Amino acid sequence: MLVEKNLDIVPAEYNGQSHRVSLSGLKPAEYFRQAKSQLRIGKQKEAFELLQQSIILFPNDPVLLSHYGYLLVLVEKKYRMGVESCLKALDKLQTDWLFNEEVFYPVFYHNLGRAYALAGKRKEALDALKKGLSYDPWNSDIIREMRSMGMRREKPPIPFLERSNPLNIFLGIMFHKKKYDSVAKKSVVSLNISGLRFPKIEM
Repeated sequence: MLVEKNLDIVPAEYNGQSHRVSLSGLKPAEYFRQAKSQLRIGKQKEAFELLQQSIILFPNDPVLLSHYGYLLVLVEKKYRMGVESCLKALDKLQTDWLFNEEVFYPVFYHNLGRAYALAGKRKEALDALKKGLSYDPWNSDIIREMRSMGMRREKPPIPFLERSNPLNIFLGIMFHKKKYDSVAKKSVVSLNISGLRFPKIEM
């Protein structure tokens, strides 16, 4: 029995965007928590059934849609429908969500990447996972998923410094968000630090 070890952590501020309550008295976030509890003990089918119920009642909740899409692929092998659900969740996140959507993007792209991977679409899966890393370059779930697909992390921008070095963290975020190039083209000034030359980025 496959146990879901790498559960996505959805920010605590998520309580389900809809204030509606189902006939069972559950709100969207409560469906989600129950589904995660089932996944922790390896009950994927039960988790899927919970999310399936929740989608009928709360069809526009992006958190439910994203996880439902992934489980639709994992449990039911409905690849096209699962991927479409994950994409719909991202669209809802951008247009209808009340919270800071950037906090949720790594989770949603992780689900999309896993759905693509299960569907045999490796390129699309890696593209989605890389997109997730652009919002959170150190997301352990996404990094683990990429490694399982045989994808090694890129070297840090300054290889002889630790990844945890603030300069590598800053440059890594800039590279992943594709902002570094556009900024660097405007102004790249040499900065000499202990005899080493680094690009100075003017913000």
